Amino acid sequence: MKFSVFTLIILLTPFTFAKNLSSRAPEALTDGSGGASQLYLGVIPYAKGAGFSLGYEKDMGENVGFGGQLTVLPEEETGTNQAAGMVSLGAQVRFHFVVKMFDMYLAPGLNFMKMKFRQLDDTTLGASLTVGSLVQISKHFAVGVEFSTFQPWFKEDFYVHARSYYFTSSLTGRVTF
Repeated sequence: MKFSVFTLIILLTPFTFAKNLSSRAPEALTDGSGGASQLYLGVIPYAKGAGFSLGYEKDMGENVGFGGQLTVLPEEETGTNQAAGMVSLGAQVRFHFVVKMFDMYLAPGLNFMKMKFRQLDDTTLGASLTVGSLVQISKHFAVGVEFSTFQPWFKEDFYVHARSYYFTSSLTGRVTF
């Protein structure tokens, strides 16, 4: 089992950022029933192909949302640019910092990860951290970029043969409904 500074940051984030933040969303985005729902879709350039991320979030308060995220990264088995594949499904808490039309967010999460690299193929539990910035284009649509990192906790083989952490960056869109 491998815990690191990265894991400690993820576990302490909710306690650090939970107080004294700006309002979660402009008044136009709330529906009066306790908060809006958000759907996130990201395209991830990865190896010779592309991966994707799909997320859902329900606003739980002024600046916090809770939801889940699915991330799929294809394995690249040939050539000099071999890359490990991963499918991750997990829960996230998103802390939003809204400044005018910009929404910056930090989202620690806990994930089940199915990882594959050469002969190694296993499922494990691990942490994730997502940082994103979106520009509100209209009342219901925003676009931006998102950076995520994933750390498997229980599979030491992946620390030796593959990258210790999975880093992704994506072009992300958000729909509010």
